[in-house]
Amino acid sequence: MNRQKIVIAGLVAGLVLNVIDFVSYRYLLGAHMARALDAVNPALNAAMSTGRAMATSIVIDFLLGIALVWLYAAMRPRYGAGPRNALMSAFFVWLISSFAYSMFHTMGMMSTRLWLVVACMALVSMSIGALVGGKLYSE
Repeated sequence: MNRQKIVIAGLVAGLVLNVIDFVSYRYLLGAHMARALDAVNPALNAAMSTGRAMATSIVIDFLLGIALVWLYAAMRPRYGAGPRNALMSAFFVWLISSFAYSMFHTMGMMSTRLWLVVACMALVSMSIGALVGGKLYSE
């Protein structure tokens, strides 16, 4: 595996994740998320809008992008290069991250419907990020 290319392609994949997340949470789900957070604790929505919280989210997306490409590169000898492998890596990274984010639903911070919408959007963004990162990665 070429570590330098994993990082570069992973950062591009992370940029894709960040752009999709920005559009998703700013324009598509912003009001729904604000209502859900306000229902739990009105201070949560304000806390999620701080520079520190946004920076953390941005860094996490870049790390997820690197993880997507790393997994793609690790699976490449067995499954070959291409979109099928990229989508498999996206599915596994999405599955693990969805388990982590399911705690928001379990704690009552999100309705089942909102959690499912967020999970589906995450699957789409991870798939697109993995396809872009996989396209850029080469040995």
